[in-house]
Formats: sequence, C-alpha cells, structure tokens
Amino acid sequence: MNFRTLCDSELIDETKRLSQKEREISLAVLLHIKEIESRRLYAARGYSSLFAFCVNELKYSEPSAQRRIDSARLLRDIPEITQKVSDGSLNMTQLTQAQVLFREVKSMTVPQKMQVLESISNKSVRDTEKILIEISPKVIKKDHVKRVTVEFMELRAMIKEETHGKLKRLQDLLSHQNLSLGDILDKALDIALKELDPLQQAQVCGPDSQTSHLVKTPSAPKVTRYVSQKIKNELWAKAQGRCEYIDPLTKRKCNSTHRIQIEHIVPLALGGFTKLSNLRLYCQAHNQWAALQSFGRKKIQMYVPHLDT
Repeated sequence: MNFRTLCDSELIDETKRLSQKEREISLAVLLHIKEIESRRLYAARGYSSLFAFCVNELKYSEPSAQRRIDSARLLRDIPEITQKVSDGSLNMTQLTQAQVLFREVKSMTVPQKMQVLESISNKSVRDTEKILIEISPKVIKKDHVKRVTVEFMELRAMIKEETHGKLKRLQDLLSHQNLSLGDILDKALDIALKELDPLQQAQVCGPDSQTSHLVKTPSAPKVTRYVSQKIKNELWAKAQGRCEYIDPLTKRKCNSTHRIQIEHIVPLALGGFTKLSNLRLYCQAHNQWAALQSFGRKKIQMYVPHLDT
C-alpha cells in the first residue's frame, strides 16, 4: 500500500475499516475454535487439550491461546454477547478476566453473568479488573510461572496459612543445610514423586520383580477391569508415562503426561479383555475421544456430562 496517496482523513478511515475487519476475523476465529472444541477435533489431531492445539497447531502464544479459548467458551455459553465482541465493546482480554470470575463463583446464573458482562462493556482492562474484584476478590490471579533464565523459573502462588506452616516446618528440619525455598521445594517434590509417580515405580520395581523366576502356565484372560501392578509397571515402562495416541492422518503422537489413564484398546463392553496386549496409556482427552469413537457422543455424555469443557 502506498500511504503517500492517502490524505490524513483517508488514512484514519481506512485504519478504522481494517480495525472493524480485524474484529470480524477475530470473532470468526473464536467461533471456529468453539466448533473445534465441540467436535473435539484437537484430540483427533493428537493433542491432549484445546490449549495445546491452539499453541502448537495454530501457533498462538500461551496467553493468546488462553484468551481465545476463554472467549470461545463464553460465546458458547452466552451467545448473546456475540454482537458485543463484533463491535468491540467487549474484547478477549475482558472475556478472559470475566471467565476467571465465573470459574471461581460457580453459582452464577447466565443472567447474572450477562449482568457482569454488561457492567464491563466499553471499560478499560484496569477498570474491568476493579469491577470484577469488587464482585469477588478471588479473581486475583493465584498462580504465575515465568522463565527468568535458561535454568531457572520464577513461581508465584497463593498458599494457605496451614501450607505456609508446613513449609516453615520443612525449613526448620533442613535448616542445617542452609537451603533456599526453591531447594526445599525440589526435595519435597522428589519425595512426593518417588511415592506417587507410576513411571518411577515401574523403573524401580520392574515388570514383575518378585515373580519373574516362576514359570507360569498361560490362562484365559478374565473379564475384569482390575489391572495388576505388574501390568501397570509394564505399561508405564513401555510408554514412558506418556499418552500413546497417534493421529491416523498426520501420524502425530500426543506424548502428553497430563491426566494419564489406562485405556482398553477393545473396550470390555465390546468383548475386550484386561490384558497387556489390549491396554495402552492415553491422556484423559484421548481416553474420552476413543470412547466417543466406540460408543458415540449420546451414550458417553450420560457418564461424562461436561464432555465439551
């Protein structure tokens, strides 16, 4: 574009036109994201969450991805605000701020949420924050993680007084080592993971450390959901504690470590058995996706009522 051919008024008018076009495109993106979540297409493409899809597939930064997801979900829940997003009286940052409030105050009805959104329409981000804090102080951001150097991260979190007491007790117990809070947290996490992490347990115990010397006669598998510790260890060791879903179209492997679950390849209800060859590790999103493919949305929603969130 040759700006020299535009007079001042034409430049301003053209910028306003592009600004409106930008809002229209942004709204269209939100509606597309809403539909992608409704169809759970992020899971089909090998992502464990809509957030991971927006960051890795759509190439948004993490804050930008979260703003779009929050906004798309509000459009799903309260479609009446679509025009406000289109004309710019509500923007994605405001919708994200409002979603924090709505998540904290779960008793809010749709009309009450609509009242809140009306109150922040055409307000600045700072004014919006003030209005929302007056409704509930819980909207103050609780957790924050920021990279400081290549090696170190900064963590900010709200903790209860009881939690602070536990932390102080740990400091006292380890005071002779002259450790920082970060060092103490690292030690506590090592202890917790040693007890709770199935992958570490599989590496320590092995697939069958106590009975590997015995010769066993193969028997017909029983129809049961119970998974023995031996099979769990083998599963976690094989998959390294990661989701094994592979997108059949792109061949992309999920590899998520979040909310990992043991999943039957052939469901028990369809004649499958609880044996190693019929089990795999899936994240929650892909466990639900597999169930949808096997049984359909209507049946699964009977057991997972908030399937789309």
